[in-house]
Amino acid sequence: TSDMTYSDVPGGHSYGTFEATGPAVTRHLICPTGDVRDIYLNQVEGGWDVVKAFVCADGSQTFIVRLQVKVIDNGETFTWTVTGGSGPYRGLSGSGSGTSTLWVNGQLTNTYTGTLVGG
Repeated sequence: TSDMTYSDVPGGHSYGTFEATGPAVTRHLICPTGDVRDIYLNQVEGGWDVVKAFVCADGSQTFIVRLQVKVIDNGETFTWTVTGGSGPYRGLSGSGSGTSTLWVNGQLTNTYTGTLVGG
């Protein structure tokens, strides 16, 4: 089990990059950087149901995270759960919460906090 924090900064609405920090990275539970893509996006009452693929820049494969997003006055809040992965992330699990900043210069930054468990 390892605490983790990571942020994804989309370059558009459905793609961008991410940077991860904390014990989850130092214990090699997840990679430190890569690309992030929305692979599922559905508007639901009060927010969004989103599935994101985090593709590691180091070539170590991909992990998948599902977000349940609620729109609030100053941005968004969400809960997240790891739903799968490939390679060393096949058995990865974990969950947490997060916040999204308002769109600034065409970018929305999601900040995730929570706990991961290696497979």
